[in-house]
Amino acid sequence: MGFDKGTITNGTVVTISLLALVGLLVVGATPAAAQSNETTDDGPPEFDFNIEDGANFGFDGDDSSGDGSPFDFSGIGDDDGDAPDFSGIGGDGESPFDFGGIGEDGDAPDFGGIGENGDAPDFSGIGEDGDAPDFGGIGENGDEPDFGGIGENGDAPDFGGIGDGDAPDIGDGDDGQDGEDGQDGEDGQDGEDGQDGGDGDEPAPADFQVSNLNAPAEATVGDTITVSADVENVGESESTQSVAFGVDTDGDGTLEEITAQDATLASSDSTTVTFDVDTSSLSAGTYTHGVASANDTETAQITLNSQQPDQPANFQIQSLETNSPVTEGEDIVVNATVENTGDQEGTQRVTLSVFGSTDRPVVTLAGGESQELSLSVQTISGDGGTYDATAETDDDSASATVTVTEPGATGTVEGTVSDASGSAIDGATVTAGGQSTTTAADGSYSLTLDAGDYTVEANAQGYNTSSQTVTVTAGGTTTADLTLGEVSTTGTIEGDVINVSSGAGIGGATVAAGGQSTTTSADGSYSLTLTTGEYTVEATAEGYNTSSQAVTVTDGGTETANFHLQSTDPDVGVPEYESFTAWVEDGYLQVGESNYRSELPSCPGGEPAATNENETCVKFTADLDPETGDYTVSQENFQFPPVWFNTGTLGWTPVNNTANGTITGNLDLETGDGSFNAPIFAYLEDSGFAQYPSCGLEVNVQGTTNTSGGLTGETGALQSNGTARATLVDGEFSIPKATSDNCGGLGFSVNNDVGLPAGPGENELVQEIYIEFSEEPVEDNPDAPSNN
Repeated sequence: MGFDKGTITNGTVVTISLLALVGLLVVGATPAAAQSNETTDDGPPEFDFNIEDGANFGFDGDDSSGDGSPFDFSGIGDDDGDAPDFSGIGGDGESPFDFGGIGEDGDAPDFGGIGENGDAPDFSGIGEDGDAPDFGGIGENGDEPDFGGIGENGDAPDFGGIGDGDAPDIGDGDDGQDGEDGQDGEDGQDGEDGQDGGDGDEPAPADFQVSNLNAPAEATVGDTITVSADVENVGESESTQSVAFGVDTDGDGTLEEITAQDATLASSDSTTVTFDVDTSSLSAGTYTHGVASANDTETAQITLNSQQPDQPANFQIQSLETNSPVTEGEDIVVNATVENTGDQEGTQRVTLSVFGSTDRPVVTLAGGESQELSLSVQTISGDGGTYDATAETDDDSASATVTVTEPGATGTVEGTVSDASGSAIDGATVTAGGQSTTTAADGSYSLTLDAGDYTVEANAQGYNTSSQTVTVTAGGTTTADLTLGEVSTTGTIEGDVINVSSGAGIGGATVAAGGQSTTTSADGSYSLTLTTGEYTVEATAEGYNTSSQAVTVTDGGTETANFHLQSTDPDVGVPEYESFTAWVEDGYLQVGESNYRSELPSCPGGEPAATNENETCVKFTADLDPETGDYTVSQENFQFPPVWFNTGTLGWTPVNNTANGTITGNLDLETGDGSFNAPIFAYLEDSGFAQYPSCGLEVNVQGTTNTSGGLTGETGALQSNGTARATLVDGEFSIPKATSDNCGGLGFSVNNDVGLPAGPGENELVQEIYIEFSEEPVEDNPDAPSNN
């Protein structure tokens, strides 16, 4: 027990029950100023001492308050009333006063101020073997008693010379802090003893250390980069801290926070934090970035490159082919493929010429789009000869030679077909100019053809095809020897086996297919080599559910099959997601025979891009059945801002799209396969059409992550951070034509401009979506449009 070294004020009475020897010093306030010697019902008499200023307790034997002894032992000893005989107390005699454990809770009694002139009494010779009593560790919790203020002038009493001349041992307490001083009691009574402090073993505070920062070293402005880091609590206390990702945008050495998330960790626990960061707001350059907790920061550098501006349209001749040679009287056919290798849409005339004939069609191509053009010219008798076929755009040109032969002007192509070792291949097929033959046992062949240029091709079972270009002259013989390589009859399946909960690879998992199996490495990766064909590949691991996929192995090809396994432990696994919100990060809508196309608003990571002037996103929130993957989207939770088309008659026109009922679909959280069926009402609504306030058509869109028409989607399995990315496509939906019933007088213009009706293959919808899953139902999901 700790004490405050204060001063005992006038009127304080110290009561020591000497004969009971069971209490600590009891400090109280009483108005009594005289000594009393009373016998209580509970035991021997008590000695009360009124300590006034200047009192010396009269150890000189005088009866006055200043001179009389506070220890009146008369009547305590033998029957004659004499004081008891204390002889033998010093030296080797044992003291009759065992002070051990006398105070409350084992505290020593407070003897300060009892001796002559306020000095402490002389205890020398009282202890065992004449030593002074040992007061060390007597107080509560090992504290020494507080003797402050008891001696003369308020000083602590001098215990020097009490034992063998040494001061008593007032030992240190434990590591605990001293308690606060007790407050003075009312009416002159002393305050209670202060509370003990702690024992000094409080756990160290939480300490969140950051390590294993993982981020790309280079990206392009506008990219969404993924940054992750490990956070470990090396302290002794559980805590929740905000872990932030920041970038030093101004070069002052300080990371400006971009985004943050809370992490709760017990002592020695760790977690991986992941941030998807949109770089659109940053300029090109090299930056220091990092992940920081309240205790630690780890940084790295990233270089952001400038976005390349859209390149103008560039019409290139990708191929120019003819049916040469032809015989007089046959048609010369020239085929050219033109591709716009630029980014911007463009319109040019493409010129095809051959044999004195020319065609100049007008071609419009979007960036990356191509188109095949053809020109056919009939020959007549006497047209034999060699001619140039050409194709020209504003940016490129190409030419080819066309041979027209006279009837009966033929030549010969001959040679051998062998394998890589030089051995003849019997029964190989050799074709050229629409004619074919098979090789003899020695691998030889011969073909008679009209004079002209040919591609001679040879193939055989179990071998790759080989070809050679030759020119056949009238009456001449051309040699073309062909070598065939053996066909590769095997392919590879590779991928990863992943813990769906943590996103980490599962080492030691078994992957089997076609009677063969392998074991995954420590990072969960595997590879199997199989003969060509279709297989069911199965992944198993102890403590996890089994997963399988259908895979087709092609000659020399490599197929990827990743597996996401869920733990069979009911306490470990994927959270029970009840809803999700999907944002379209990028995409487009193309409609009608006129191929009118509009880009969808760009919203990477669910946030409008800097180029998204209206700051709106295509977005929907769905109720999810976690067992089946089925989901539904109500009308109020489907958000599709207007998209604009520049039509010929109507000009720039906004098209609104609303759900015309409940949207349904399915999403496989493990494989990322997804689909949807959306009844849509698409309508024009613009003040410029005051006489026709609305023009609407009902359209049913069915998206998939697989193949639809000429489009192919992309699956996106659930990630450990509760997100996914996938591409949904529909290249087969139809748009009916507008009528006077649904569009009034606008029907003709809409049909004529857009090219309606438009059937399967004439319309396209591509949506690259970002998904965030929630364990809350839609009504409690803050991202749902109905809750905003």
